[in-house]
Amino acid sequence: MCNEPAHNPIRRSLHQQQRDPHCAPIRELETLCDAPEHYERARQRRDRDGSASACHGAQQCDSRPCERRCDGNHHHRPPWDHAVSARARRGIASVAARLRREEAGLTLVELLVAVILMGIILTIVASLFVTTTRSTAQSGEVHEATGNVSNMANAMNGVIRFATTNPKSGSTIPDPAIVEARANELVLMAVVQVSATVEPQGRPPRPTLVEYSIVGAGRELQERRWNPTGSNSNWVFGGSDPTTQTPASIRSLGGRLSTGGAVFTYFDINGALLNPGTGQLDATNRAKVAAIGIRLSVVPPDEPTANPVVIERRIPLTNLGLREPS
Repeated sequence: MCNEPAHNPIRRSLHQQQRDPHCAPIRELETLCDAPEHYERARQRRDRDGSASACHGAQQCDSRPCERRCDGNHHHRPPWDHAVSARARRGIASVAARLRREEAGLTLVELLVAVILMGIILTIVASLFVTTTRSTAQSGEVHEATGNVSNMANAMNGVIRFATTNPKSGSTIPDPAIVEARANELVLMAVVQVSATVEPQGRPPRPTLVEYSIVGAGRELQERRWNPTGSNSNWVFGGSDPTTQTPASIRSLGGRLSTGGAVFTYFDINGALLNPGTGQLDATNRAKVAAIGIRLSVVPPDEPTANPVVIERRIPLTNLGLREPS
């Protein structure tokens, strides 16, 4: 609410200047208590009536209230204009300061923090990449080792299962199927690669002497084979120890066998273990062998510290006795 002139010194002073034609618009605005909405209505009424909107100079205003509202440019400035201008200036200054900060670039501390964070992120990514690559490589090595040990077991099974005795001239007791029986070495005669044609002079199918042993620092399982020669109705291997002769074929079954543990174990017809110890089975125990157990523990080739792949089988000698004389 507007105060009465008696209680408003500005209005009282303005009432005393009613004869001043230059300050009439200002007196009209002052009577509206300097409120913005009243000022707007007064401005519209002033424009409609064509009254003057500015003082003609501070020197033409006799009173201080009128002079206070007339600036040097002869424009009327409402009382809230100073507050609005101050807020605008503060806003512009704030925006300018922010733009200056944005254009100033990074400080040394900010750059150092960014480098440290980037290093941490790159370290984590590199660790994940190395771990994933190593895990993939180990999986591939284990898969390869599994394939190798499976192929080795199948190859040995195809020979050991067909082990057989070999009749000899002048004796009713044939040569035993197991020639040597050690923990990590086996020599036996087996009927493999049999010809479809009938052997001359009534000889039985030709046997093959096969040796399995671990060779080299890589502990590879090696297979060597010797072929016999025909003598009347029998087959004869050269020399007292055929394994000292030049073999007909040599091949590596692959894999890298781990140390420790026996590759071959021997069982009689009742399943009892025939233990060769650190040597080999004697002739009496070799004649009792009815089944041979194999244990292949293969280490991945490029991962010597990885867990080995192990396959164990017990292979019966099903052909024993079929060629013994009646």
